[in-house]
Amino acid sequence: MIYRCTRERAKKLVETTEGLMKKASIPLRDSWFGFEGKNYDNLDINKRDLDAAKVFEVEIIRDGKMEILCELEEYSIFSSAVYKWVKFLIPLRLSRTTNPLIHEIVHVLQHNNIALDQSYIQHIKHPDNYIAYISQRSETEAHFVQLMYIRQYEFPIHLEHIRREFEQLMDEALVAPAKRVGLIFYANEKGII
Repeated sequence: MIYRCTRERAKKLVETTEGLMKKASIPLRDSWFGFEGKNYDNLDINKRDLDAAKVFEVEIIRDGKMEILCELEEYSIFSSAVYKWVKFLIPLRLSRTTNPLIHEIVHVLQHNNIALDQSYIQHIKHPDNYIAYISQRSETEAHFVQLMYIRQYEFPIHLEHIRREFEQLMDEALVAPAKRVGLIFYANEKGII
Protein backbone atom coordinates (compact mmCIF):
# COMPACT_ATOMS: atom_id res chain seq x y z
CA MET A 1 0.00 0.00 0.00
CA ILE A 2 1.48 3.37 -1.00
CA TYR A 3 0.26 6.67 0.31
CA ARG A 4 1.55 10.19 0.34
CA CYS A 5 1.46 12.00 3.63
CA THR A 6 -0.68 15.07 3.52
CA ARG A 7 1.42 18.18 3.10
CA GLU A 8 0.48 19.32 6.61
CA ARG A 9 1.49 15.98 8.19
CA ALA A 10 4.76 15.84 6.25
CA LYS A 11 5.58 19.43 7.24
CA LYS A 12 4.88 18.69 10.92
CA LEU A 13 7.05 15.54 10.87
CA VAL A 14 9.93 17.32 9.16
CA GLU A 15 9.76 20.38 11.38
CA THR A 16 9.59 18.21 14.53
CA THR A 17 12.66 16.31 13.31
CA GLU A 18 14.50 19.54 12.50
CA GLY A 19 13.77 20.83 16.01
CA LEU A 20 15.06 17.66 17.66
CA MET A 21 18.19 17.71 15.49
CA LYS A 22 18.83 21.32 16.47
CA LYS A 23 18.42 20.49 20.17
CA ALA A 24 20.94 17.64 19.72
CA SER A 25 23.37 19.94 17.82
CA ILE A 26 23.10 17.81 14.67
CA PRO A 27 23.54 20.02 11.60
CA LEU A 28 21.12 19.91 8.69
CA ARG A 29 22.61 19.24 5.26
CA ASP A 30 23.60 22.39 3.40
CA SER A 31 21.38 21.42 0.45
CA TRP A 32 18.23 21.57 2.64
CA PHE A 33 16.35 24.86 2.93
CA GLY A 34 13.45 23.80 5.11
CA PHE A 35 10.16 22.22 4.19
CA GLU A 36 8.85 25.44 2.65
CA GLY A 37 12.23 26.60 1.27
CA LYS A 38 13.83 26.15 -2.13
CA ASN A 39 13.58 22.52 -3.20
CA TYR A 40 16.75 21.15 -4.74
CA ASP A 41 15.38 17.66 -4.05
CA ASN A 42 12.91 16.12 -6.51
CA LEU A 43 14.11 18.39 -9.34
CA ASP A 44 13.34 15.85 -12.07
CA ILE A 45 9.91 15.08 -10.62
CA ASN A 46 9.18 18.80 -10.30
CA LYS A 47 10.49 19.72 -13.78
CA ARG A 48 13.40 21.73 -12.28
CA ASP A 49 11.05 24.06 -10.37
CA LEU A 50 12.85 25.07 -7.13
CA ASP A 51 9.58 26.34 -5.66
CA ALA A 52 7.70 23.06 -6.13
CA ALA A 53 6.49 21.05 -3.16
CA LYS A 54 8.68 18.38 -1.62
CA VAL A 55 7.63 14.81 -2.37
CA PHE A 56 7.08 12.73 0.76
CA GLU A 57 6.14 9.17 -0.22
CA VAL A 58 5.62 6.41 2.30
CA GLU A 59 4.93 2.75 1.54
CA ILE A 60 3.59 0.36 4.16
CA ILE A 61 5.02 -3.10 3.52
CA ARG A 62 3.83 -6.38 5.03
CA ASP A 63 7.23 -7.55 6.36
CA GLY A 64 10.84 -6.48 6.32
CA LYS A 65 12.70 -3.56 7.83
CA MET A 66 12.32 0.18 7.83
CA GLU A 67 14.39 1.75 5.09
CA ILE A 68 14.72 4.54 2.58
CA LEU A 69 14.82 3.95 -1.14
CA CYS A 70 16.37 6.95 -2.84
CA GLU A 71 18.67 8.30 -5.49
CA LEU A 72 21.29 10.88 -4.60
CA GLU A 73 22.63 13.59 -6.84
CA GLU A 74 25.53 15.95 -6.13
CA TYR A 75 25.90 19.60 -7.10
CA SER A 76 29.20 21.44 -6.74
CA ILE A 77 27.52 24.28 -4.84
CA PHE A 78 26.73 21.95 -1.89
CA SER A 79 28.84 19.62 0.24
CA SER A 80 25.76 17.46 0.84
CA ALA A 81 23.88 15.57 -1.83
CA VAL A 82 20.27 16.20 -2.80
CA TYR A 83 17.61 13.54 -3.23
CA LYS A 84 16.23 13.02 -6.74
CA TRP A 85 13.49 10.93 -5.15
CA VAL A 86 12.81 9.36 -1.77
CA LYS A 87 10.43 6.64 -0.65
CA PHE A 88 10.16 5.52 2.98
CA LEU A 89 9.34 1.81 3.45
CA ILE A 90 7.64 1.07 6.76
CA PRO A 91 6.82 -2.49 7.83
CA LEU A 92 3.24 -2.87 9.02
CA ARG A 93 4.44 -3.80 12.53
CA LEU A 94 6.17 -0.37 12.86
CA SER A 95 3.47 1.73 11.24
CA ARG A 96 1.51 2.33 14.46
CA THR A 97 4.19 4.61 15.91
CA THR A 98 5.92 7.66 14.44
CA ASN A 99 9.44 7.22 15.83
CA PRO A 100 10.72 4.90 13.05
CA LEU A 101 9.71 7.49 10.45
CA ILE A 102 11.43 10.25 12.48
CA HIS A 103 14.60 8.11 12.34
CA GLU A 104 14.41 7.91 8.55
CA ILE A 105 13.62 11.62 8.16
CA VAL A 106 16.88 12.37 10.01
CA HIS A 107 18.71 10.48 7.27
CA VAL A 108 17.17 12.75 4.63
CA LEU A 109 17.96 15.93 6.58
CA GLN A 110 21.50 15.10 7.73
CA HIS A 111 24.73 15.52 5.76
CA ASN A 112 25.21 12.79 3.17
CA ASN A 113 26.92 12.37 -0.18
CA ILE A 114 27.46 9.56 -2.66
CA ALA A 115 30.83 8.50 -1.15
CA LEU A 116 29.36 8.30 2.37
CA ASP A 117 26.33 6.45 1.06
CA GLN A 118 28.52 3.87 -0.68
CA SER A 119 30.58 3.21 2.48
CA TYR A 120 27.49 2.78 4.67
CA ILE A 121 27.52 -0.35 6.90
CA GLN A 122 24.20 -2.20 6.70
CA HIS A 123 22.74 -3.67 9.88
CA ILE A 124 22.67 -7.44 10.14
CA LYS A 125 21.59 -9.44 13.16
CA HIS A 126 24.98 -9.86 14.84
CA PRO A 127 26.20 -8.12 18.01
CA ASP A 128 29.56 -7.06 16.55
CA ASN A 129 27.88 -5.61 13.48
CA TYR A 130 25.32 -3.73 15.56
CA ILE A 131 28.01 -1.69 17.31
CA ALA A 132 29.69 -0.87 13.97
CA TYR A 133 26.29 -0.02 12.50
CA ILE A 134 25.16 2.36 15.28
CA SER A 135 28.66 3.88 15.54
CA GLN A 136 28.37 5.39 12.07
CA ARG A 137 27.70 9.13 12.36
CA SER A 138 24.53 8.84 10.28
CA GLU A 139 23.08 6.07 12.45
CA THR A 140 24.17 7.57 15.77
CA GLU A 141 22.42 10.81 14.82
CA ALA A 142 19.27 9.10 13.52
CA HIS A 143 18.91 6.75 16.49
CA PHE A 144 19.55 9.53 18.99
CA VAL A 145 16.88 11.79 17.47
CA GLN A 146 14.52 8.80 17.37
CA LEU A 147 15.13 8.28 21.10
CA MET A 148 14.51 11.98 21.76
CA TYR A 149 11.17 11.61 19.98
CA ILE A 150 10.33 8.44 21.92
CA ARG A 151 11.17 10.18 25.19
CA GLN A 152 8.89 13.10 24.40
CA TYR A 153 5.97 11.39 22.64
CA GLU A 154 6.04 7.58 22.58
CA PHE A 155 7.76 6.11 25.62
CA PRO A 156 6.44 2.54 26.01
CA ILE A 157 4.10 2.31 28.99
CA HIS A 158 5.29 -1.22 29.79
CA LEU A 159 8.83 0.17 30.35
CA GLU A 160 7.88 2.88 32.87
CA HIS A 161 10.03 1.12 35.48
CA ILE A 162 13.21 2.11 33.57
CA ARG A 163 12.09 5.56 32.46
CA ARG A 164 14.09 7.49 35.08
CA GLU A 165 17.31 5.63 34.19
CA PHE A 166 16.65 6.14 30.46
CA GLU A 167 16.01 9.86 30.93
CA GLN A 168 19.23 10.26 32.93
CA LEU A 169 21.19 8.55 30.13
CA MET A 170 19.43 10.76 27.56
CA ASP A 171 20.33 13.92 29.49
CA GLU A 172 23.97 12.81 29.69
CA ALA A 173 24.11 11.97 25.97
CA LEU A 174 22.54 15.28 25.03
CA VAL A 175 25.51 17.18 26.49
CA ALA A 176 28.16 14.48 25.84
CA PRO A 177 27.68 13.11 22.30
CA ALA A 178 30.35 10.45 22.91
CA LYS A 179 27.80 8.69 25.16
CA ARG A 180 25.20 8.34 22.40
CA VAL A 181 26.32 4.97 21.04
CA GLY A 182 26.15 3.47 24.55
CA LEU A 183 22.69 4.97 25.03
CA ILE A 184 21.50 3.51 21.73
CA PHE A 185 22.86 0.09 22.67
CA TYR A 186 21.11 0.35 26.06
CA ALA A 187 17.82 1.37 24.41
CA ASN A 188 18.04 -1.56 22.01
CA GLU A 189 18.82 -4.01 24.82
CA LYS A 190 15.87 -2.72 26.90
CA GLY A 191 13.41 -2.85 23.99
CA ILE A 192 12.91 0.92 23.75
CA ILE A 193 13.87 0.79 20.08
